[in-house]
Amino acid sequence: GVAKDNITEVRRVIFDLRPLALEDYGLVSSLNSYLADYEAKHDLRPHFMFFGDERRFPLPLEIALFRLIQEALSNVKKHAGVKEVLVKLEISQGAITVIVRDYGEGFEAADGISPGQYGLMGMKERVELLGGVLKVSSQIGQGTRVFARIPLGEGK
Repeated sequence: GVAKDNITEVRRVIFDLRPLALEDYGLVSSLNSYLADYEAKHDLRPHFMFFGDERRFPLPLEIALFRLIQEALSNVKKHAGVKEVLVKLEISQGAITVIVRDYGEGFEAADGISPGQYGLMGMKERVELLGGVLKVSSQIGQGTRVFARIPLGEGK
């Protein structure tokens, strides 16, 4: 009934604010669950590709990466006009790389992020706070690619 729907909605909002599953299950498992749930709720199918060792990272890093992917998917859903999107996560010795790529409408991107694109600006700030780099490339009719690389500081 209505009460059950309200409880479900409150849980979803809480999860969106702070993905609690990250603390228990880690980034990769949480992303797998989130993306499967995302596909069920939205008319957008994320193709998730993961490369590297599935291991734990400091929670602030895992949350930042999770939020980055959430925001990128939100942008695809709002603006790209596509049914599918590629989400790639690669963990290597020295860095974590995230790529979210769609082949949708795209936009005119001089240097990738313009004033007023608050979602992209927030993603860029979040990545830079972790010592990383965020690049957004897009062309009208060619889609958009969000690329983030965050060093792990493991000295390897």
